[in-house]
Amino acid sequence: MPKQDTRSLPEFTRSDSHLSELLNYLHQIADLQVLGAIAEWDQNTAMPGGAAEIRGFQVAALQGVLHELWTNPRLASLLNELSERVQQAPFSDADRGLLREVL
Repeated sequence: MPKQDTRSLPEFTRSDSHLSELLNYLHQIADLQVLGAIAEWDQNTAMPGGAAEIRGFQVAALQGVLHELWTNPRLASLLNELSERVQQAPFSDADRGLLREVL
């Protein structure tokens, strides 16, 4: 597998504990969303006959976890804490863009 060119990756301000926590939180959500996409792809392409009911339970459980993460008060608290602070130094354009996309 080719190595990703890190020059194209955004530079986030990891030194801020709140932003670092938000990034870790959003990575967890993104990983679970990818698992959902893989489960859907498998269901549409390679899932054995008779497995649809079990897959339905799996996808429902995954969606439940994602819902809990998106509606967790800690996420709201992090976003509120960062929404104004991110406009000031030492935060980067990548930090501001991240908040814009999540809000």
